[in-house]
Amino acid sequence: MLIDEALLKKIQFDKSGKLISKAEDASPSTYMPDDETKKMTAIIRDFFTWADVVQRTPRREFNDLSVLSRGMVDQMSFNIYQPNNGEAYPGDVVNSWKSHAMRPIVRVKAMSIAAHVAAKMLFPRVFARNETSDSQEDAATVMRDLIEYASEQNDYAKNTLYAIITACFNPVSITHIEYAEAYRTVKTEQKPDGTWETQVIRDEDHSGFSLTPVPFDEFYIDDFYGGDNIQKHDRILWRRVQNYATLQAKYGHKENFQYVRPGIQVIFNDANTSFYNVYDPNLRQSLCEEIIFYCKSLDVQIAMVNGIMMDRPDNPNPR
Repeated sequence: MLIDEALLKKIQFDKSGKLISKAEDASPSTYMPDDETKKMTAIIRDFFTWADVVQRTPRREFNDLSVLSRGMVDQMSFNIYQPNNGEAYPGDVVNSWKSHAMRPIVRVKAMSIAAHVAAKMLFPRVFARNETSDSQEDAATVMRDLIEYASEQNDYAKNTLYAIITACFNPVSITHIEYAEAYRTVKTEQKPDGTWETQVIRDEDHSGFSLTPVPFDEFYIDDFYGGDNIQKHDRILWRRVQNYATLQAKYGHKENFQYVRPGIQVIFNDANTSFYNVYDPNLRQSLCEEIIFYCKSLDVQIAMVNGIMMDRPDNPNPR
């Protein structure tokens, strides 16, 4: 979806928008949606492009580093990054005999901060405003039980601790919260001819409340200065690369998933409003790019896999 320079070299168009590249991995796609889908695809692509600029623009707040560069530098500091070859730094032959070992000061400080914060605010507590009211006390007890139940389902303690630690050495810490219901097909009884009878059951391991840490380089916003309240941003986008089998289980029931091929991006060309299959060197043959686009003003939530829209272009945002 977000085309890099190596990918652009593989596809060429003439002035009319006709594909003129002779590369074997660039060919017209069988995915041909309607005009509304094409229009929404262009909107998502344009936002994706500008949101990527937001992440790569140097900021004075980050000592003239971009969000991506700032995160990389801080992660190296937290992990006490050292060259893996054990050789001396270029041009520093005199000190080459010295050890490169470093004291983990940054990591110790970050872990100490995270431990203190987690100890104070790990689990939320619900109390009755009027302790003499039996009904309010009962309601508070029920809410505490529900919070405890949900926390057990989504491994709240571990995920919250990870989120706090991440906030200590990354520009931002993001956690996606949702309630999901997953189903899978199981074999129940073998027939005389050797085939199996199947039944669709609820997958308890992947159903219920879920907390998912979101790396900052997978999360795109429309305005760097829009504040830390994500709900007030008009457009946000979540991009991640996942295994084809995982996305097949998630979107396999969608009509357009039949066009998804691992490692192949479907590129939209404005000039002739056509789609082309292009091999993506950043994806292995078993990987796909998943994009979830949220737009408040249009009231849509749209998922795309390798540039192919899984939902209708007017799919409403359920959150």
